[in-house]
Amino acid sequence: MAVAKRLTLNSITKAVRALGYKNVELARGGDYFYWTGGIANKFTEQGIYGGVTRLNQMTLKQWVEDFKERVKEVKRWR
Repeated sequence: MAVAKRLTLNSITKAVRALGYKNVELARGGDYFYWTGGIANKFTEQGIYGGVTRLNQMTLKQWVEDFKERVKEVKRWR
């Protein structure tokens, strides 16, 4: 059985940047995470809440999907 690779801020940021969002990164602020830079600065809510205090509480796919949903919201309001 394969063991899931431990997530890091860098690995999540790299996955999002691979989508073409070069200036975006996931950062930690106190007890939460937030998207910053590039299009993320236009998100109505940059913070990741809902009890997520550790990166591994979400999968890499879930982090990327969260980002993509926020991008859709920005594009919808342009």
